[in-house]
Amino acid sequence: LVKALVEYKMDWGTPGIFGWYASGDDGSVKNGSERLPSIAGAGNFTSFIGDGNLAWGTLSTGGYDMNLTYAGTWGVGLQLADMSFVEDLKHTFRIAYWGGTNSPSMVKYMNNAASWNTGAYNQDGPYLTTNDGLLEFNLVNSYQIYENLEANLELGYIVNMIDRDTWRHSTYNTGYYSKQDAWKAQLILAYTF
Repeated sequence: LVKALVEYKMDWGTPGIFGWYASGDDGSVKNGSERLPSIAGAGNFTSFIGDGNLAWGTLSTGGYDMNLTYAGTWGVGLQLADMSFVEDLKHTFRIAYWGGTNSPSMVKYMNNAASWNTGAYNQDGPYLTTNDGLLEFNLVNSYQIYENLEANLELGYIVNMIDRDTWRHSTYNTGYYSKQDAWKAQLILAYTF
């Protein structure tokens, strides 16, 4: 896994560019997995697929992003972080493209896209093949109400560009394949002491 973030702090915010590359499965099930193993992975570049917002949720609470790793993916993104035009109110906007490094021929050995995850709370993130892609948009708004109280509003949208022909070969798929975009809106009030 290789990942990098380059930022430049300015008066109004911090623009940045980020990217990553992680190895993926080749076309053979006989030689084991080539995906990066991890004990407690946490992806933090984005706040919908990743956990780059406030990283809410732990294993004990059911796992918000299920300990997402970057295994079998690559990506590149832009962000405008900590933009502030009003006192105590900050905004971070991100756009990121997620691609896969796994061979499309591996799909025929899978029951579904989560077949090779190691357990209920140990997820490798989306299993993306070299034919698949996701385009993620995030807007995170953070308002410091009091010294110890913060309101955090997050909006996210993912454009689903998963390849229909690739996933039609999954053993779980019985001829019907459907995909849709994903969205979320989340409001968190955080009190620290």
